[in-house]
Amino acid sequence: MSVIKCKECGHGVSTKAKTCPSCGAPIAKPTSCAGGCLVVVLLGVSIVICLAAINGYNTPTNHRPSKTTYRPSNTAKPSAPKPSTPTIEIPADVTYTVAVKQIMPGIKRSLEVTLDQRITEDVLRALAHKLKNEDPNEYERTFILYYLKDIKNPVAAWATTHFNPDLKVVIMGLTVEDEKSLLEAPVDTEHDKIGRWLDDSPYAGGIITIYRDNGKYIYEQKFTDGSVMTKELVERPSPLGRRFNLKEETYANDHFVIDRNGTLQFRDDEGLITTANKLE
Repeated sequence: MSVIKCKECGHGVSTKAKTCPSCGAPIAKPTSCAGGCLVVVLLGVSIVICLAAINGYNTPTNHRPSKTTYRPSNTAKPSAPKPSTPTIEIPADVTYTVAVKQIMPGIKRSLEVTLDQRITEDVLRALAHKLKNEDPNEYERTFILYYLKDIKNPVAAWATTHFNPDLKVVIMGLTVEDEKSLLEAPVDTEHDKIGRWLDDSPYAGGIITIYRDNGKYIYEQKFTDGSVMTKELVERPSPLGRRFNLKEETYANDHFVIDRNGTLQFRDDEGLITTANKLE
């Protein structure tokens, strides 16, 4: 799966996607209008010239436009008040690194932030204002993408805070509350478990378990809404680690690899898609 940059927010987007998962901008290939556009332009110019000639012919020669005198106002127009920054404090144990990805003076500023842990929406909102205010220059839009330190996902960020111009906060991965709920859920002890992982895929996160049941390998994912998905797997040899393919093969040959560190890798024929961290 190839990844390209969204022209609007700079976020990584799959070539298979129709819209950017971060800002919603359409991902479309540029089209060319070549000769067709030239004909339309020439036709439009011809119409404008004809209308101008007719209008000039019908205008009396003794017509003179009326004069209007503009006088500056003595009262200056007050500037709109800037929105106040939230008073929520960012906890001292929250650390992050920032990389400036793109700046278009006066128009757009894009940042990528790597967090060491999940944070609540309120703290994320406060951090967004802090990062925005660190640059004294004015921009029409400020796009900020947030990634979690231990999760490799080149396609989608964990969360976004976009000022366009008002702030919009979107958490696409698991929230602090989601993670707590998933980890507190009862653990299956009936099957021969291969491993458990916390999956932070955008809008589809949950806990993944791979286990053996009557000689078959089963992939099970429990989502935040309580629903469960299961699929049968087939083990295949791989130099990267322990590999499992879906029994019902997909077009891109999607499969999983448990690497030497116990991390679950999501892969296809084009390479690594994302990872999930081992729970135990």
